[in-house]
Amino acid sequence: MSARPASLGLDVVAPPRGASTRRRVIGHAAGLAAFLALALLALVCLGWVTGHRTLIDRSDSMRPALQAGDLVINRRVAADQIARGEIVTFEDPQLRRNITHRVVDRRQAGERVAFVTRGDANSSVERWSVRRNERVGRLVASISGGGFALGAVTGPLVRLVLTAVCAVGLCTLALRRIWRGQ
Repeated sequence: MSARPASLGLDVVAPPRGASTRRRVIGHAAGLAAFLALALLALVCLGWVTGHRTLIDRSDSMRPALQAGDLVINRRVAADQIARGEIVTFEDPQLRRNITHRVVDRRQAGERVAFVTRGDANSSVERWSVRRNERVGRLVASISGGGFALGAVTGPLVRLVLTAVCAVGLCTLALRRIWRGQ
Protein backbone atom coordinates (compact mmCIF):
# COMPACT_ATOMS: atom_id res chain seq x y z
CA MET A 1 0.00 0.00 0.00
CA SER A 2 1.45 3.34 -1.01
CA ALA A 3 1.11 6.38 1.16
CA ARG A 4 -0.45 9.44 -0.34
CA PRO A 5 0.25 12.85 1.06
CA ALA A 6 -2.59 14.47 2.88
CA SER A 7 -4.41 17.12 0.93
CA LEU A 8 -4.01 20.65 2.18
CA GLY A 9 -7.16 21.78 0.48
CA LEU A 10 -5.25 23.55 -2.27
CA ASP A 11 -6.00 22.35 -5.75
CA VAL A 12 -3.58 23.12 -8.54
CA VAL A 13 -5.43 24.37 -11.57
CA ALA A 14 -3.69 24.00 -14.89
CA PRO A 15 -3.56 27.17 -16.96
CA PRO A 16 -5.99 27.29 -19.87
CA ARG A 17 -4.75 25.54 -22.97
CA GLY A 18 -2.56 27.90 -25.02
CA ALA A 19 -1.92 30.33 -22.14
CA SER A 20 1.73 29.30 -21.80
CA THR A 21 2.22 29.66 -25.56
CA ARG A 22 0.82 33.19 -25.42
CA ARG A 23 3.11 34.03 -22.53
CA ARG A 24 6.13 32.74 -24.44
CA VAL A 25 5.17 34.70 -27.55
CA ILE A 26 4.63 37.87 -25.52
CA GLY A 27 7.90 37.28 -23.68
CA HIS A 28 9.81 36.79 -26.94
CA ALA A 29 8.17 39.86 -28.50
CA ALA A 30 9.06 41.97 -25.45
CA GLY A 31 12.63 40.67 -25.54
CA LEU A 32 12.93 41.42 -29.25
CA ALA A 33 11.53 44.92 -28.77
CA ALA A 34 13.98 45.58 -25.92
CA PHE A 35 16.87 44.25 -28.02
CA LEU A 36 15.93 46.44 -31.00
CA ALA A 37 15.58 49.51 -28.77
CA LEU A 38 18.99 48.91 -27.21
CA ALA A 39 20.57 48.23 -30.61
CA LEU A 40 19.13 51.49 -31.98
CA LEU A 41 20.37 53.39 -28.93
CA ALA A 42 23.84 51.85 -29.32
CA LEU A 43 23.87 52.74 -33.02
CA VAL A 44 22.92 56.36 -32.30
CA CYS A 45 25.58 56.62 -29.57
CA LEU A 46 28.19 55.06 -31.84
CA GLY A 47 27.27 57.57 -34.54
CA TRP A 48 27.72 60.49 -32.18
CA VAL A 49 31.06 59.18 -30.93
CA THR A 50 32.39 58.67 -34.48
CA GLY A 51 31.20 62.08 -35.70
CA HIS A 52 28.21 60.89 -37.76
CA ARG A 53 24.94 62.82 -37.80
CA THR A 54 21.59 62.04 -39.38
CA LEU A 55 19.07 64.48 -40.75
CA ILE A 56 15.98 64.43 -42.89
CA ASP A 57 16.19 66.05 -46.32
CA ARG A 58 13.12 68.28 -46.53
CA SER A 59 13.41 69.58 -50.10
CA ASP A 60 13.96 68.34 -53.63
CA SER A 61 16.83 70.76 -54.28
CA MET A 62 19.30 67.87 -54.65
CA ARG A 63 17.20 65.73 -57.00
CA PRO A 64 18.04 63.17 -58.33
CA ALA A 65 20.89 62.49 -55.84
CA LEU A 66 18.64 63.17 -52.83
CA GLN A 67 14.95 63.88 -52.55
CA ALA A 68 12.56 65.11 -49.89
CA GLY A 69 12.08 62.45 -47.24
CA ASP A 70 15.49 60.82 -47.59
CA LEU A 71 17.50 60.13 -44.46
CA VAL A 72 20.94 61.74 -44.88
CA ILE A 73 23.93 60.43 -42.92
CA ASN A 74 26.84 62.85 -42.62
CA ARG A 75 30.28 62.62 -41.06
CA ARG A 76 31.70 65.79 -39.59
CA VAL A 77 35.12 66.58 -41.13
CA ALA A 78 37.41 69.61 -41.20
CA ALA A 79 36.46 72.08 -43.94
CA ASP A 80 39.86 71.77 -45.62
CA GLN A 81 39.11 68.07 -46.30
CA ILE A 82 36.04 68.86 -48.43
CA ALA A 83 36.57 68.57 -52.19
CA ARG A 84 34.71 69.97 -55.17
CA GLY A 85 31.80 67.73 -56.20
CA GLU A 86 31.08 66.40 -52.70
CA ILE A 87 27.69 66.85 -51.04
CA VAL A 88 27.92 68.74 -47.75
CA THR A 89 25.60 69.95 -45.02
CA PHE A 90 26.30 73.42 -43.68
CA GLU A 91 24.51 76.15 -41.78
CA ASP A 92 23.39 78.89 -44.15
CA PRO A 93 24.62 82.15 -42.57
CA GLN A 94 21.61 84.17 -43.79
CA LEU A 95 18.82 81.67 -43.11
CA ARG A 96 20.36 80.10 -39.98
CA ARG A 97 19.30 76.57 -41.03
CA ASN A 98 21.07 73.50 -42.34
CA ILE A 99 21.33 73.07 -46.10
CA THR A 100 22.60 70.00 -47.95
CA HIS A 101 24.05 70.91 -51.37
CA ARG A 102 26.91 69.99 -53.70
CA VAL A 103 30.22 71.91 -53.62
CA VAL A 104 30.70 73.52 -57.05
CA ASP A 105 33.76 75.57 -56.11
CA ARG A 106 36.22 75.65 -53.23
CA ARG A 107 39.06 78.08 -52.53
CA GLN A 108 41.42 78.27 -49.60
CA ALA A 109 42.67 81.67 -48.45
CA GLY A 110 44.84 81.61 -45.32
CA GLU A 111 42.90 80.19 -42.40
CA ARG A 112 39.55 80.19 -44.24
CA VAL A 113 38.00 77.97 -46.87
CA ALA A 114 35.43 79.62 -49.17
CA PHE A 115 32.75 77.44 -50.73
CA VAL A 116 30.23 77.89 -53.50
CA THR A 117 27.45 75.31 -53.22
CA ARG A 118 24.34 74.59 -55.26
CA GLY A 119 21.52 72.07 -55.19
CA ASP A 120 21.57 69.77 -58.22
CA ALA A 121 18.03 70.90 -59.11
CA ASN A 122 18.71 74.61 -58.41
CA SER A 123 20.10 77.41 -60.53
CA SER A 124 21.14 79.69 -57.64
CA VAL A 125 24.25 79.22 -55.50
CA GLU A 126 25.26 79.86 -51.90
CA ARG A 127 28.56 81.46 -51.01
CA TRP A 128 29.95 80.85 -47.54
CA SER A 129 33.22 80.37 -45.76
CA VAL A 130 34.52 78.78 -42.57
CA ARG A 131 37.83 78.36 -40.79
CA ARG A 132 40.00 75.52 -42.16
CA ASN A 133 39.57 73.34 -39.08
CA GLU A 134 35.85 74.04 -38.62
CA ARG A 135 33.67 70.95 -39.04
CA VAL A 136 31.30 70.50 -41.98
CA GLY A 137 29.00 67.54 -42.62
CA ARG A 138 30.09 65.40 -45.60
CA LEU A 139 27.53 62.97 -47.07
CA VAL A 140 28.39 59.36 -46.23
CA ALA A 141 25.12 57.64 -47.16
CA SER A 142 21.44 58.25 -47.71
CA ILE A 143 18.40 56.04 -47.19
CA SER A 144 15.63 56.67 -49.67
CA GLY A 145 12.42 57.46 -47.79
CA GLY A 146 14.10 56.79 -44.43
CA GLY A 147 13.42 60.33 -43.27
CA PHE A 148 9.66 59.78 -43.48
CA ALA A 149 9.95 56.76 -41.17
CA LEU A 150 12.24 58.60 -38.75
CA GLY A 151 9.98 61.65 -38.81
CA ALA A 152 6.94 59.50 -38.01
CA VAL A 153 8.67 57.74 -35.12
CA THR A 154 10.04 60.97 -33.62
CA GLY A 155 6.72 62.82 -33.59
CA PRO A 156 5.55 63.96 -30.14
CA LEU A 157 2.53 61.63 -29.96
CA VAL A 158 4.54 58.59 -31.04
CA ARG A 159 7.29 59.42 -28.52
CA LEU A 160 4.67 59.68 -25.76
CA VAL A 161 3.11 56.33 -26.71
CA LEU A 162 6.52 54.61 -26.99
CA THR A 163 7.59 56.01 -23.63
CA ALA A 164 4.34 54.82 -22.01
CA VAL A 165 4.66 51.35 -23.56
CA CYS A 166 8.27 51.06 -22.38
CA ALA A 167 7.33 52.21 -18.86
CA VAL A 168 4.46 49.71 -18.64
CA GLY A 169 6.70 46.95 -19.98
CA LEU A 170 9.45 47.66 -17.46
CA CYS A 171 6.97 47.83 -14.59
CA THR A 172 5.39 44.54 -15.72
CA LEU A 173 8.78 42.82 -15.87
CA ALA A 174 9.74 44.18 -12.45
CA LEU A 175 6.46 43.06 -10.87
CA ARG A 176 6.72 39.60 -12.44
CA ARG A 177 10.19 39.17 -10.94
CA ILE A 178 8.98 40.36 -7.54
CA TRP A 179 5.94 38.07 -7.54
CA ARG A 180 7.94 35.04 -8.75
CA GLY A 181 10.44 35.58 -5.95
CA GLN A 182 7.84 34.96 -3.22
